[in-house]
Amino acid sequence: MSHSTAETIDRELVLKSATIGTTSILVTDVSGKQISLEYSTITGNNPSANGNSVYLWQAGDSTIPWTQDAKSSQAISLSNSQGDLSFDGLEIGIQSYIIGYAVGPVVTSPPFSAYANVVASAFVPATGSDYAYASPTIATKRIGSNSLTCDYTFLNGFNGVKAGAWAGLWEGPTIPWKDTQPKARTQILDAGNAGVATFNGISLLRGYTYSIGLYPTGWAATGNLPLTRLCAFVTFKV
Repeated sequence: MSHSTAETIDRELVLKSATIGTTSILVTDVSGKQISLEYSTITGNNPSANGNSVYLWQAGDSTIPWTQDAKSSQAISLSNSQGDLSFDGLEIGIQSYIIGYAVGPVVTSPPFSAYANVVASAFVPATGSDYAYASPTIATKRIGSNSLTCDYTFLNGFNGVKAGAWAGLWEGPTIPWKDTQPKARTQILDAGNAGVATFNGISLLRGYTYSIGLYPTGWAATGNLPLTRLCAFVTFKV
């Protein structure tokens, strides 16, 4: 085996000490007319300043009805990355509901959905407590000589390319919420809710720590990207 081949194989296997984070919601109580829940976003998020909201739809399954107006919504008024809230005036036992957490405001004139910033969900069936949860994910897949690939998932029915989803790469163990643009950026090109994102033309250094952030909207090939819609991340050491 040549030295260059051995080095390439070695670089494909040196991912270690990975840390992941995501956005999630958890149903804590359901009564005849109320659903209470907790939300957890990524450390450093200011939900109030960043336009975070929670939406509720009547739904027959655990897929967000992306093209339908929400039955109810609540803007997050607190600055903490974690919190709780309740929806009142419901009819649990007659209808089933799905709740979605958005890491950014309603999208105006959307090519995909006005709710494209919804990244986490909880389905509450009409009867029983078999709640179904979903959250975004991103994970490193492979390091090549000049490339990095990642697996990602959004919610069912999400169209990444129409929504303007993207991923960014930073050097270091944290992802900034403002000012510092990524070392590299890549557009989500799949029309489905899951796929592989690729960073090309990069060089990662042995012993260094890097972070990748996943965003549902805001892609731009040049210029500043919106950093406040971070919905999932992975931090890893090479």
